[in-house]
Amino acid sequence: MMKGLDKVLKILYKKYSLLFAVIFIGTIFLQFSAVKTNYRVISEDLASSIIKVEKFNNGTFEKDKDDYVDYPVLQERLKKPFTKEDIKMVADYGKKVGLDRANNNAESFRYGGSIVEYNLARVLDYDKGLISGSKILSLNLPSLIILAVVVAFLLSSEFMTTFYKFMRQVPVKREGVYVAKVIFGILSLMVYLVVSLLINYLLVRNTPFGGLLTFSGIGGLLGKNILKSITVFLGAFGVGTVSGNIVGFFGMLIITFGGIILEELYLRFYQVFFNTDSITFSDLSNFRKMMEKNPIYSIVNSANTILDGKYILNIVFLLVLYFLIGLIVTKLNDGSRTTKCIVLKGVSKVVMAIAIFTTVCASTLLINGIFGSGSGVGILMYPFAAFMLFVSYKFYKMLFEVNIGF
Repeated sequence: MMKGLDKVLKILYKKYSLLFAVIFIGTIFLQFSAVKTNYRVISEDLASSIIKVEKFNNGTFEKDKDDYVDYPVLQERLKKPFTKEDIKMVADYGKKVGLDRANNNAESFRYGGSIVEYNLARVLDYDKGLISGSKILSLNLPSLIILAVVVAFLLSSEFMTTFYKFMRQVPVKREGVYVAKVIFGILSLMVYLVVSLLINYLLVRNTPFGGLLTFSGIGGLLGKNILKSITVFLGAFGVGTVSGNIVGFFGMLIITFGGIILEELYLRFYQVFFNTDSITFSDLSNFRKMMEKNPIYSIVNSANTILDGKYILNIVFLLVLYFLIGLIVTKLNDGSRTTKCIVLKGVSKVVMAIAIFTTVCASTLLINGIFGSGSGVGILMYPFAAFMLFVSYKFYKMLFEVNIGF
């Protein structure tokens, strides 16, 4: 499998290096604006939190009256420089009410965290009494996730182009080409991550509160972000090996990473269609809490598992799983269904069934939401669902057999 790997890597470098460089540079430039926005938002939240914590400490804070700071008062506070004592005061309050144990905004309010604004609360280092520069740098994870999907799509979209025929002539096994693409994609993302992190570090350091930052724990955060981006890349790249065109790629992307959304859609359809509350969202939530540490369940809940980052073993499990799926599909693909939505006929039937059922569920719930669930509408919902089943079947049968390529 590894024979000729260097040859494939050279071909990939010549084809994609310039394109990736342009995309990476464009993304990094966008981060200049993101850093500026983050600084403005965190500064405003810090000023607001300082005002409210000061009132709380001297006993003059009134919840209904002082929950929101007037804009002129906020702007006046922003004119004064922030000090380490200001941030430590806010961090100490956060620790007192349990904000250092809160994982999200909703939970922070349960701890009485409305005094410390959300955007500040999520970047505070409560133990050190400083703003965590490491957490600020990790705010760029969404752009890294999107970039991982873009890189995966570009590397796997050769089915739609003549480049696929060229690569078939290279004297390297298909599995070797797959491994070379995985290596090239991961290395490209790592180069971007290092350069982006360095630039963002310099930008954040040169903001007015640059001297109030701590970068404690940056190694752990960096490691998690690397694992997350690689997992998303392998998941999206695995999707690319199964799909033969852009429609199949994005359809499979929804199925791969949108499991929890589809899960809720199907549950809601079941409740409406059968007019029952035997399974509630509370039941579903309790089930998730019980299963969230199970690596097998993380397949369904993959998007949340990866973005959460609490369960590293689950992320590693998904990383290995996605790699193996892509490798197996690459080995099974004989090239006869390139440019079709799904390159394997058996998988195509399963995906088409999921697409049909999902469309029926979504359209039925949409009609029910628009017109309500009155008795007249309720009766019509069943023939409408049957009609959508027929239409969806005809549509997807045509879509899954059409060739889309360049």
